[in-house]
Amino acid sequence: MTCTPEPARRRHGLIAALLLVAIAGCAGPAEREAPLGRAQEALARGDGVAAEAALRDALDAGVPQPELAASLGRAELLQNDLLAARQWLGPEKFSAESQGEGYSALGELEYRAGNLPASGRAFDKALAAGGESIALWVAIARLRYRGGEQLQAIEAADRALALGPDDPAALELRAQLLRDAGDMPRALALLDRALALAPDDSNLLVERASTLGDLGQARAALRDIRRLTELAPKDQRAFYLQAVIAARGGDFRLARTLLLRSGEIERRVPAAILLSAITDLENGNPEAAASQLSRLRRLQPDNARVTLLLARALAAGGANEELVYRFAIPARRDSAAPYLQLLVGRAYEQLGDRRTAALYLDAAARPRNSLALVPIAPDGSLDGARSRGAATPRDALMLVRGLVASGQGAEAVRVAEANLARAPGSFDALLLAGDAALVGGGPSAALAHYRRAAEIRLSWPLVERLLAVTRRTGEGDAERLLSAYAARAPMDGVAARELARLRLARGELAASAEPAARAIRLRPRDPAAWALRADQALAAGQASAAETYARRAFRLHRADPAIRRTLASALEAAGAGNPAAPLNVTLAQATRGQLARR
Repeated sequence: MTCTPEPARRRHGLIAALLLVAIAGCAGPAEREAPLGRAQEALARGDGVAAEAALRDALDAGVPQPELAASLGRAELLQNDLLAARQWLGPEKFSAESQGEGYSALGELEYRAGNLPASGRAFDKALAAGGESIALWVAIARLRYRGGEQLQAIEAADRALALGPDDPAALELRAQLLRDAGDMPRALALLDRALALAPDDSNLLVERASTLGDLGQARAALRDIRRLTELAPKDQRAFYLQAVIAARGGDFRLARTLLLRSGEIERRVPAAILLSAITDLENGNPEAAASQLSRLRRLQPDNARVTLLLARALAAGGANEELVYRFAIPARRDSAAPYLQLLVGRAYEQLGDRRTAALYLDAAARPRNSLALVPIAPDGSLDGARSRGAATPRDALMLVRGLVASGQGAEAVRVAEANLARAPGSFDALLLAGDAALVGGGPSAALAHYRRAAEIRLSWPLVERLLAVTRRTGEGDAERLLSAYAARAPMDGVAARELARLRLARGELAASAEPAARAIRLRPRDPAAWALRADQALAAGQASAAETYARRAFRLHRADPAIRRTLASALEAAGAGNPAAPLNVTLAQATRGQLARR
C-alpha cells in the first residue's frame, strides 16, 4: 500500500495547514491514528493548542519525530510561539512525505521573524519538494511584495488565484493588490466573492469595509463593521475603520475618540499616526499634531503630505521660529509646494522680517502649471550623494535626485536603470527610473516606466506624472486617464478637481459640474477648488455665485495669481450686471493692476 500526504488549506494563516500524512496510519497500531486525526482536525480549524496536544500524544504513541516536526512547527506558529516553532522547523528534519509542508512552514516562520531571504529559500525548497499549493503561492506573493518585488508578487498572486479561483485567501490577496493599484471596483468584486465563500471571516470583512470606505460608500462599510463587531467583539480594527469614516465625514471629535479606542496609535501604525495628527489639528490642538507629524516625518522623510501638514500645524500653533528653522531652505527650492512657501512667508511676516517674507510670498504667487513636473531637490549635496553611492534604494534615490537637479540626465538614467536592474519589480525603482528618463532618456521611456509602476500602485502623484508625460508625448488620452483614475478613486478630491478643470477648459461645462462639486465636498479648504467653481459660475453667466466662490478662494490663498485673476473677473462680471455696484468694478481694476505690477 502506498501512503501519500493529503494537504488541506488553513484559512487563517499564510500557507496551507499541514495535514498529517496517512503514512502514520500505515506504520503503526490503530491507537496512534486517533491523536493524528485530532491533530489534523485542529490544524484545519486553526487551533494550535489542540493540535500540539494531539501531536505530542502521537509522539508518545511512537510516531517518529520527522513525520511530526512540520505539523508541530505549524501548531506553534498558530500560537505565535516563534521560538518553539523554530525548535521543530529549524533543523529541517522532515520526513520525505512532509518536506513540502515543512519548508512551507519554515518559510512562514522566517517571514514572521523578518528574515526575508531565508523565507524565500525555504519557499523555494517547498516548491522543489512538490509542496505547491494555493496557500504557498499566497505566502510567496506576500513575501515578494514586502521584499520590494511587487510585480513578481502580482504574478504569484495570479498563480494562487489560478490554482484556486474560489479560495478566499487567494481572492483576498488579489483584492489587496488591486486596491494598491487603485482599482477599487475590481477589488470590491473579488472581496464580495470571497465573503460569499467565507461570510464569517473577519479579515475579509475588514478589507471590504476599507474598500467600501475608499469608494465613498460609508453606510455599506458600517454594515460590515457591525458584522465584524458581532463576530469578534474585541477586534479593535472596527474602531479604527469607524474613525476613518468619521474623519471623512468631518466629525473629528468622534474620529479622535474612536482612534484612541483602536490602539493603533500605541502600535505606531503610520496611517494611524497621520489620522491622529489630522484629528488633533482639526480639533484645535496644533501642538500635539506637530509632535506626531514630526515623529512621522522622521519615519517617512519623502512624504510630501506629512511635510505640508507639519508646516500647517506649526503655523497654526504659532511656532513661527521652528517653522522657519525647519522649512526655510526646502521652501526656496523650485520643487517646493506653493503652500509651503506661503506658510514660510507668513511666518517671516509674524517674526517681523517683511523683506524675507516677500521673497517667499512672491515665490508662492508665481504662476505655474498645476500638472507641471519639477525635479525634486535632494537632501544634501551631490558630492555627498556620490560618496555614498547607490547600493541601497535610498542612496540611489538621493543620487538620482542630485544628478537630475544638476542637469546630468544621462548619468541619472544610468544610476536609475542599474537600481531597477537590481529590483526589476519594485515600484520605487520603476518610479525613479521614470523620473530619470524624463530628464535624460526621453518622455516615451519615462512613460513606459510610469505605466509599469501604475500596475503596482496608482496614486495621485503618479497620475500627475502620467498626465504630464502623456500630454508631452501625445501617447494616450489625458482625459481618459484622469476620468478612469477619478472613477477608481472617488475619494481623491485633487483628481476630481483636475478632471473638472480639464472638462471646463474643453468647454464641457455640464460635465465638469459633478467632479467640481465632489472636489469641494472632499476638500472644503482647497482654494483651487473654490476658484474652479467660480470659473464654472462665470462660464454659466452666474456672476453673483462666481463672486461668492472667488471671494472664498481668495480668503484661503490671497497670493495665488490665478485666484486673483478669477476674483477680478468675478467682481467685474458682478459689477457689470449690477450698475448700482461700481465698487466691484473698481476692485476688479485694482486687482488687475496689482497683478500687472507683479
